[in-house]
Amino acid sequence: MIRSPDTPIRQLPSHPFGWVNPASQRSVLVAAVIMTFALMAVIVGTNRFLITPASPMGMVSFQFAGTLAAAQAILASWNHGAQVYAALNLGVDCLYMVAYGAAIGLGCVLLARGLAGRFPLLAQVGIVVAWGVVGAVVLDAVENYALIRLLLGERHTLLPAIARWCAIPKYWLVLAGVSYLVCGGAVGLACRTRI
Repeated sequence: MIRSPDTPIRQLPSHPFGWVNPASQRSVLVAAVIMTFALMAVIVGTNRFLITPASPMGMVSFQFAGTLAAAQAILASWNHGAQVYAALNLGVDCLYMVAYGAAIGLGCVLLARGLAGRFPLLAQVGIVVAWGVVGAVVLDAVENYALIRLLLGERHTLLPAIARWCAIPKYWLVLAGVSYLVCGGAVGLACRTRI
């Protein structure tokens, strides 16, 4: 039988949410998921105003610009109103990164705990992935710093490259977290069905 998420598993390594009281972790997860979707709605809403021929994916195009010339072309394609929306988008993203980091990372930890009894290796992977999600949040913070500096008018040639090379692994780490939740969740549900 799959263990309860509240059952301590000694063989699991430490995880990034050890500071959260185990009795409160489910409540924290629910709050983080709600915040993630609420903030995502704001980010998607503000991104509509950032779509131009120079930035066909809005803020994502800015994240992946990579060069100062490409970043400046995107900024030039945004009028004053669009730049205000870009600033709002980045500001909300600072809260969003904490919310999605907690939602995906803590979700991986709770799922790993539930799987540890029958699938110890899969549980170990979940803890590693949870740490990876924390890494994604750190990369997101560095990326946002670089983009905010560009939005404020700084023209350092490294800033677009920093943003891009933080965005690429960030998206892969987040994808790894979501994939673990989907695949691990499917394994957990299949095992419960058999019992």
